[in-house]
Amino acid sequence: MFRKLSLAVLLPLCMLTLYLVLVIGEYLFESEQVLVELAQRQSALIKQQLFRMQNVVQSAQSSQDVERIEQEVALTGLDTNTMVYILVDAESRIRFANHTVWRDSNAIQVIDGFDAARHQVVTQAFLPQILVNFQRLTIQAYYPVIPQYGGAIDLIYLESDLAPLAIEASSKLQQRFIRIWGIGGLLLIGFTLMLYFLVIRPLHILSQAAKNVGTSAFSVLIPWGSSEVLSLKSSLQQAHQRLERTVQQLNDSELRWLFAVESSRNGIWDWNISTGEVFLSDRWKGMIGYAPDELAEVFLTWETRLHPDDKHSVLDALQEYVSGKSKEFESVHRLLHRDGHYVWVLDRGMLVDWDPQGRPTRMIGIHIDVSESAKNHAAITALVDQSVAGRKMLPDVFMARLSQFLIEGNSAGQWGALFLVEIDSLGLVTTLSSHELERLMTQVVARLSSYFTENVIVTLLESGHFVLLAKDLAIDAAIAARRSLAIASELRQVIARPFHYGCHYFELNSNIGICLLDSIEMLDSALVMYRAELAVLNAKKTDQAGCAFYHSEMDLHQSRDEQLLRELQEALKKESLTLMFQPVMNVNSELISAEVLTRWYRADGEYIAPAEFIALAEQGGGNYSA
Repeated sequence: MFRKLSLAVLLPLCMLTLYLVLVIGEYLFESEQVLVELAQRQSALIKQQLFRMQNVVQSAQSSQDVERIEQEVALTGLDTNTMVYILVDAESRIRFANHTVWRDSNAIQVIDGFDAARHQVVTQAFLPQILVNFQRLTIQAYYPVIPQYGGAIDLIYLESDLAPLAIEASSKLQQRFIRIWGIGGLLLIGFTLMLYFLVIRPLHILSQAAKNVGTSAFSVLIPWGSSEVLSLKSSLQQAHQRLERTVQQLNDSELRWLFAVESSRNGIWDWNISTGEVFLSDRWKGMIGYAPDELAEVFLTWETRLHPDDKHSVLDALQEYVSGKSKEFESVHRLLHRDGHYVWVLDRGMLVDWDPQGRPTRMIGIHIDVSESAKNHAAITALVDQSVAGRKMLPDVFMARLSQFLIEGNSAGQWGALFLVEIDSLGLVTTLSSHELERLMTQVVARLSSYFTENVIVTLLESGHFVLLAKDLAIDAAIAARRSLAIASELRQVIARPFHYGCHYFELNSNIGICLLDSIEMLDSALVMYRAELAVLNAKKTDQAGCAFYHSEMDLHQSRDEQLLRELQEALKKESLTLMFQPVMNVNSELISAEVLTRWYRADGEYIAPAEFIALAEQGGGNYSA
């Protein structure tokens, strides 16, 4: 209920409630304090009165002057607040009283508040007791007297009524608080009016204006207000201006986005996971031969068109991504075309929205047709139809294009580049079967083919090895080299993005060799490939960051490496490598073991460092064990 109240009602109501709570609390506290102070004053007066009476009784008893006691009791009885005033002996028998009917009676029987046990305690200890009963608003006093003879007075008992004094004090307190309430109420009304005009009314105007922010109906007219309200007004006006610009930019962006999506070869899908509804762009539908209004925009539209051989793995990959088991969703699969054949697509998706419980509710993605162009179709077909142990030569289509480019050159005189990509597949061979490795390589080819334009031809060389031919990079060699390095860097980043296949999750590393192609120099395609292979070997060095250009010094270095490899094989056969034993000592300088080190000295006495000949042995790929 309070959430719907206006500040014009809620704020004064809260202030009034707080004011009443404070005033009433103060009144109750002061009422109690006044009553306590009143009881303390009366107790002090009664104590003085009884002390005087004690002396009178003791003196009168000594002189047997009973009339003097009668006079003192009669004078005390004139006080209207004194309800009981009696003098009793040790047997609690009343000897004198302010009411004569009580005389010679037992105080226990005629006086309600009289306590015989307290009478005995007071007289034995000879210590007076004055008790205040705030519930009955009375004061009881037990005052001892030293008896002079048997049956003489030994206690003075008095009971005084506090009610009349309390009523009088309470009346004065109420009159004072009524004046305070009146003055405080006037001040509260004045403060509330000031608060209304300075804060509440301007806030109400701003609240109404905020409903029209970003529209032509927006208007803020505040004649005056506090500095905070005026600052809020200024901020609201700035937000209105920004929102107007943002709305205009959003409209422009939507138009550009629609144009970019429909004019590109990418299909867009937007999946509402909770309802199963899926937005499918016109391009997405066109990929499989349908018009914009021919397919129902539901999840089953996509699921039922998956190729039977791909369906299980694709749905598993999607479920693992949605459930959070994998970091991204990317799949290369086939979709049924309207004409009955299947088309290859690269499907990427990303979660963009979650409910308050953290469950995903929306996913957006793209479909890229990776089978419609000749270069992609050739790469995927070759990868699917061949096994991992298939041919080791480049596809004929690519070889023909490379030879044509090298022979004819470029009429505009622009440089090109050949990229040889080697993926580290050591862990893949032990983890995946040959068929699974083929499908993973399919994803790699599809990702590379969809990423680069028609100016870059992507082809599979063998498992874990790809070759790319980039044309028309630049007329200037330096610019072409920089662009080649940028492409190589992009290649490594694209390959390094995680791949998900079945229950496996892979992050691949690659090395890239680059051979720049001059449109004037006539080169053989085999020589170009050889140079790219030399560049890949150089790219594996730690100081190359995975990318290296071919240069002429690599030929000389390769000749030396080949010579060293032959000599190393010969040295292993003749067992001419030297073993050196390096002792290992403990803290007590005791020999505990020895480290065996291999040293190689060529026939001419040249020392070959272990790092060099071990690297050569690994690159040679043969069996170099002794």
